[in-house]
Amino acid sequence: MSGDFTPLYAGIAQDLRSQILGGAMALGSKIPSENELMVRYHTTRGTARAAVDLLVDEGLVRRERGRGTFVVLRPVRHRVLNFGGFTDSVRSLHEVALSRVVESVVEASADGPQLKLVRLRGVARNGTEEVASLDTSYLSLRRFPGLDAVDFEGRSLYQTLRENYGVYPRRTLVSLRTHRPSDRERTLLQEPADGTDLLLADGHGFDQFDQPFERMLVLYPSRTEFTFSTPIDVGGATGIGKHA
Repeated sequence: MSGDFTPLYAGIAQDLRSQILGGAMALGSKIPSENELMVRYHTTRGTARAAVDLLVDEGLVRRERGRGTFVVLRPVRHRVLNFGGFTDSVRSLHEVALSRVVESVVEASADGPQLKLVRLRGVARNGTEEVASLDTSYLSLRRFPGLDAVDFEGRSLYQTLRENYGVYPRRTLVSLRTHRPSDRERTLLQEPADGTDLLLADGHGFDQFDQPFERMLVLYPSRTEFTFSTPIDVGGATGIGKHA
């Protein structure tokens, strides 16, 4: 857990979440009861319940009346470049990441001013530029003052968060759904005007203390191919996302 930096209920949830996503708690298995969590973490029922509530809200577990709380998400480990930090992932493959800022504006939100950063992401490969995705990030300027002054054409967002703000991205939680792109989005992604709906990843990034720091929307072109592989049993899973 994250010690003094994280509320206890969030730390408990982080421990359980790590076990679920790491495969230690398999699909269909029962997680510790509130009483067991109270004893294990020396805490109150309210704190134990709040921890489980977080996992329920994330869709990792489901409460069944009279039976307990069970894991409902089979962990799928995938390699989708954007989720772990696009620039970092591309560099790890010894390729050149391309990033063009489409929009960078300060907007009002319920939590104060936020930076809306829209970037067209791609990879330089074999003398050509391959468009990979259209990424939109929302970040609090209360938490990250001055972030709106950074030129992200030539700098990684996650590198900036690490070096300037001491925030280390650790995981993401996203859902996938179809999206009817606007004319502008189709043009940026080099999609035909009468093309099909596209795949959109909608979620949040979490830091080293398992606190959300970024709202993210990642729109993929139709030529993107995702291949996921999961075992028949309740063990771990692996997958690959690649751009055709």
